[in-house]
Amino acid sequence: MRTLVLVFTFLLASPVVAQNASDKLSPAETREAQKLAHTFARRLLRTKDLTPLVNKYFVPDFLNGYLKDTDPSWFLYLKRDVATQVSRAELRRYFIAELNWFYMCELYVFSRYSSRSDLDIPPEKMYPPDVLKVFRSDARLRATVEDKATDDSELMIGTVEQFRTFMQRLEDATRLLRKHARRINAGHTPQYRETLAEWTDRYSLYDPWLTHTNNTRRIDINIPSIQLQLARVNGRLRVVAAWFLVD
Repeated sequence: MRTLVLVFTFLLASPVVAQNASDKLSPAETREAQKLAHTFARRLLRTKDLTPLVNKYFVPDFLNGYLKDTDPSWFLYLKRDVATQVSRAELRRYFIAELNWFYMCELYVFSRYSSRSDLDIPPEKMYPPDVLKVFRSDARLRATVEDKATDDSELMIGTVEQFRTFMQRLEDATRLLRKHARRINAGHTPQYRETLAEWTDRYSLYDPWLTHTNNTRRIDINIPSIQLQLARVNGRLRVVAAWFLVD
C-alpha cells in the first residue's frame, strides 16, 4: 500500500516510449542521466527540500509545459483557470510545495515502516500529532491521508484565495514533517533501506529510458518517490518535468 490514498500525477504531457530500435539511449547518455539522477536524489535527501534543486537542475521555463498540457490532473486539486490567474512565482511555489509534501510523506513513513510491511495502519500511527493536526485542518489534505470515500470534485480549488490557503497548509505540514524526519534520521534507517531495495525492483530506480513528448526526445528516470524527465538543453541534460512516482 502506498503512503497516500489519492494519486495525483504531475504531467508535462503523455509520454510515448520510443519504439524505434535505432532510437535508443547511448551508453554515454545513460551514464549522464544516471549521474544527474543520483546527484539529484542525494541532494534532495540531504536538504529535504526541492527548492534549491529546482533552481539548479530545472529549465527556467519548465512551468510552460504544465500550463500547455491538456491533462486536467497536472496539479493537485487545482483547476486550470485558477492556475492561469496566479503569477508564475506562485505556481512555481505550489509545484514545489506539492512535490515536497509527497516526498516528505514517503520519506518519513518508509523510514519507520518498510514498504514490505503491512501499511494498513491508521493515520495516527503513521504521522506525528502536530503534522496530523495540520492535515486534518484542511479538507483536501484530510481526504488524501484518510482512506474515506470522497467526491474529488468538491475538493477542487476554485479560487485564488483557496489556492493560497492550500499552498500554505502544504508548506506548514511539510515544514513540521521535515523536522520529524531529521529527528529519526529519515532516509538512513533499516526500514528505508529495505524500501529502496524493493523500489529498485518495482520502479527500476536509476535505469533511464527514452520517451518522446510532443515529438521531442526526452529521457525519463526514476529516483526514490519521484520521476524526472530530462532533455538536453544547451548541451547538457536538464529537468523539464517531475512528478510523483506511483504504480
